[in-house]
Amino acid sequence: MALMKDWSLRKQIFVWVLACVALTFTAAFALIATQARQATSEETYQSAHNLADAYAGRIEVEFAHAYAVAETMADTLYVLRENGPDQKLAAGIDRLTLDHNPQFSGISSHWKSDAGNTVPEENKLPWTSEPYESTVNGAPTMVMSLTVPIIVDEDFKGSVVADYPLTALQYMMALVRPYGSGYVALLSNAGNYASRPDGPYHDRTADDLPPEARTAIHDGQTYYYTGKDGMVHLFKPVKIGPAPNLWSLEVAFPHAALFDKANSLLLATTLVGVLSLLLLTLALWRITVRFTAPLTALTRATKEIAAGNYNLRVENASGDEIGRLAQNFNVMAETIYRDTNALKLAKATAEDANKAKSEFLSNMSHELRTPMHAILSYSQMAHKKLAATAANDDEKLKKYLANIHVSGNRLLSLLNNLLDLSKLEAGKTEVQFRTGDLHQAMDRGLSELAPLLGKKGLQVKITGAEIAAAAAVQYDKDLMVQVFVNLLSNAVKFSPEKSAIEVGYAITAPGLVCSVANPGVGIPENELETIFRAFTQSSATKTGAGGTGLGLSICRHIVTAHHGKIWAENRPDGVVFHVLLRIASPESAHEKSNVINA
Repeated sequence: MALMKDWSLRKQIFVWVLACVALTFTAAFALIATQARQATSEETYQSAHNLADAYAGRIEVEFAHAYAVAETMADTLYVLRENGPDQKLAAGIDRLTLDHNPQFSGISSHWKSDAGNTVPEENKLPWTSEPYESTVNGAPTMVMSLTVPIIVDEDFKGSVVADYPLTALQYMMALVRPYGSGYVALLSNAGNYASRPDGPYHDRTADDLPPEARTAIHDGQTYYYTGKDGMVHLFKPVKIGPAPNLWSLEVAFPHAALFDKANSLLLATTLVGVLSLLLLTLALWRITVRFTAPLTALTRATKEIAAGNYNLRVENASGDEIGRLAQNFNVMAETIYRDTNALKLAKATAEDANKAKSEFLSNMSHELRTPMHAILSYSQMAHKKLAATAANDDEKLKKYLANIHVSGNRLLSLLNNLLDLSKLEAGKTEVQFRTGDLHQAMDRGLSELAPLLGKKGLQVKITGAEIAAAAAVQYDKDLMVQVFVNLLSNAVKFSPEKSAIEVGYAITAPGLVCSVANPGVGIPENELETIFRAFTQSSATKTGAGGTGLGLSICRHIVTAHHGKIWAENRPDGVVFHVLLRIASPESAHEKSNVINA
């Protein structure tokens, strides 16, 4: 996610959709693979079962036929014996019977009536012996013996044992190779190999089989397992004629054969899937480009507009949502272009008007100050001369002259403020930076206002003067005196008589803060910022006690020229003004003089 946040929308859409498609393809592929492996595995197991059933059936047919022949031989021998032939003739009959049944290699009979002949108990019922090796026609051959009991009227008379060579069965099973590298083997009820094509296993006990497999063989049950050799071994019970001791047919085939078809299917599916994914990726990229190209053009256009090129339009001929977005963008760009030109014109007009206003104020201030100085001078001279020569009945004339002088001073102060403001707004005020104690400027301001403070009986409480002395601040002393005089004048105007004005200093992270607080009426919260605008006063002080609304505006211009900050806050018993100035760096702590346009 963090890596993709800086990618283009085109890349993000492409990657997300491609990831979803790839995940879907992977899930589908995994499902197909699982089902295919399961299906082919079941199919292969069923095929192995069918093969085992087929060969087991063939072997059972062979053994059933052998038992049938052995039973016929037994009946024939019993009939001949009952007719009383001598022993020599009986032996000749055995040989003759054997000659007419070449599938047997030997035949013997055991009669209960023979003196000294003990018939084994297993010969009293149909029985199949364990396979054993014997010489037949001069060659070692695996042989099994089929025992056929002779019972007449539920009376056991004897038994005939026919030796049945397994050569034909061995040859037949040796030709069977399930899935190329498998084999088919025949095991007796006791777990001895009667036939196995790979190696000298004949007449050997199957000790290499798991105990569970040998138990299943002995009990005549179907069983299969996968060996360490990678082969699946399937055991099927085989019925040997009427004998109760079942044998077992083993079909072994490679475990990999279970999934040959599945692997082939998966390979074909993978090739088709990869090809489809590549084609889908190409189509997805073309679709993504088709739908994101207009957005890319819109993005470039918005950057151009942000850079100031408002006369820009986006071309898009489509009628879909993106096309309508482009149309709306063009309408917006046209509106911005038109409004921006109007604003530029209005700004130029306002700047011209402001410049004309500033020049008018400056010129008028200069023009008005000259006659005002003359008026004040002549009123002062007349007042002095009248005070030296006139009688007591001219007191009213003295009062008129005093009023003229006071009003003239107020008007001169207003003209000075207007001239200062016009200079500050025009950037013509020179700021002479010096490094020193800010309290010196405050002390000078207090000295200038000492008569006003004494007239109202106001006290000034100063805290933190030592903090200001220790903090080297770069400032223009005359300009900062003007700031403090304005702030102290406001404090004097709005403080009740015989109250106290508080001056304090504190160090903050940005620099040194000087605060001037006075009791009295506060300032509405929504006017704490607007009072610093020119010709603006607080609605709470428009009672005749305020001035022209220029003092705080001049203060902000001066403090801003010092790269500082001035603001006001209310407190429960009045208002406090804060002035923040930066503390000089150590390398600039020595006194220096710079001229900076405000």
